[in-house]
Amino acid sequence: MIKEILQSEYDEVYSFVNEECGNEKDAFESEDAKKSILSYFEAHYEQYSYFASFDEGLNGVLAYDANDFRIAFLYVKKQDRRKDIGSSLLDALKEKALQMNIGRITVRAYDQLVHFYAANGFESNGDSAIVELEYLVGRSMIGKKVTVIVDRAYGSYHPTLQDMICPYNFGYIKQDTNLEDVELQDAYVVGVQEPLDEFTGYVVGIIYHGNEATSRWIVAPAGFVVNHEELIQLLGHEEQFYDTRFIWG
Repeated sequence: MIKEILQSEYDEVYSFVNEECGNEKDAFESEDAKKSILSYFEAHYEQYSYFASFDEGLNGVLAYDANDFRIAFLYVKKQDRRKDIGSSLLDALKEKALQMNIGRITVRAYDQLVHFYAANGFESNGDSAIVELEYLVGRSMIGKKVTVIVDRAYGSYHPTLQDMICPYNFGYIKQDTNLEDVELQDAYVVGVQEPLDEFTGYVVGIIYHGNEATSRWIVAPAGFVVNHEELIQLLGHEEQFYDTRFIWG
């Protein structure tokens, strides 16, 4: 069972990590690395948010920074490894990121763990002894039907770019959620050359900005023929100011 940990349960998580990792010999790059990680965790564990796995007791923990969804720590009991517990913890974090409209999850991993994260959809984002990896949230939404609430209509003046008339509708994804502090998921509507208040269509691409936590979805009508170069040109007036990466279906 995977569950989100309440703040009242943080001490239980700390005790688990301190006891299990303190006796662990195989999960760390070296004994010095283990001591350094445990020392850092002891000093900062109250600052993180957690998902945990339970099976007759706590047997796996994922700690992450709720501000930028950077994974700080992922540990599964040695006897419970190869049971997809680590992947299930990552899946829970991915789902939370999708609900919160977070664009990416990041982690710094030693070489021996890179294959695990890669198998769970993470990509290398650096080149060092500790590899920087990221998971681009939202990819699973490509091809899915969504509704956009338009707050910058086709043909209107851009609020910050002088003399620019918007060649698209722009707004945010309509979403039913009870989560607090949810970022609005920005979205472009393409393939419709008239001002709209609301539009239901399909996600045909996602734009990621550098190392920012947010993303922008590209939404189009059913049957819209996607021309990557034309869409990049269409959206380029606004996207030129960012370090962008386009992901297509």
